[in-house]
Amino acid sequence: MQNCVRLLDISSIILSFASVLCLSYRTLNRFHGREAGWTADGAVPKTPEYEAWRARSEKFARAGLVFIALATLIQIIAVCISGRD
Repeated sequence: MQNCVRLLDISSIILSFASVLCLSYRTLNRFHGREAGWTADGAVPKTPEYEAWRARSEKFARAGLVFIALATLIQIIAVCISGRD
């Protein structure tokens, strides 16, 4: 039983680390292209490169939140299993 709890703890740690990396993608990988340019009518269009970077950032953020939820669920399971002893 202890090996099972240990495996769950390690899985939770790995998921937590992955969530930190996913959630910090926007900060660690800043967009270095031209973010916006003013047009004659005052609108601010976004370049395709910026839109692709923003979509990728949002995808990593969603994945990070899923990893946090999974890590939490794993920890709840580990506590329930260790509480039976």
